[in-house]
Amino acid sequence: MKYEKYADKACQNLTEFQKKFRKKYDLDNYQNWFYNQSSETLRLYSENKEIYFKYIPVGTFSQKKNTWLWAWSNKNSVEPRKLRTLAVKEFGEKKSYENLMNDHFDGDNFTGWELTSIAFEIIGGIGTYRVISDDLEKYFLLTEKITKEEVEKIES
Repeated sequence: MKYEKYADKACQNLTEFQKKFRKKYDLDNYQNWFYNQSSETLRLYSENKEIYFKYIPVGTFSQKKNTWLWAWSNKNSVEPRKLRTLAVKEFGEKKSYENLMNDHFDGDNFTGWELTSIAFEIIGGIGTYRVISDDLEKYFLLTEKITKEEVEKIES
């Protein structure tokens, strides 16, 4: 299968999946986010509610440079589970899909979601999430919902 067709199918699958995921956890009604790299936890919160997830970092997209960087190659990332994304690289090598093999390359506004969709197909999870800080988009595979107490235990 050509890469473009595979990527398009993965994006369609994730779009459908995410509709249910976002609704199930009411994700559109949280105003703030915070992620902790060392514990690989994501907190979404508003004034009177919060929810926590464990995550695997997928990669980052620089809006300034229009470039993608896979988490497995990000030397600034301390997240231990980033190496799980090497499964995507291995799949890319088997299929000769350059965007999955190369660690850093030019992209556009859709690159982050495209690659996150593919990572979701290969690695799995309960959903995905993107945070934007300054001009950097960071993409996550969410692997499980956890409690505040579990987060505190992980972080201590």
